[in-house]
Amino acid sequence: MLPQIKQKGAQLLAISPQTPDSSLTMKGKNELDFHLLSDQGNQVSNQYKKPF
Repeated sequence: MLPQIKQKGAQLLAISPQTPDSSLTMKGKNELDFHLLSDQGNQVSNQYKKPF
């Protein structure tokens, strides 16, 4: 779906509870073509009241 998202002028953003280093490793290892943010302690996720 990423090409369709980009075609609409939007961006995909993933939030992970991993450390920043782990998130960068995962992004590189899996050749992810979208932003992957680190949310240690689920502070951002908890603001949405929906656990991931």
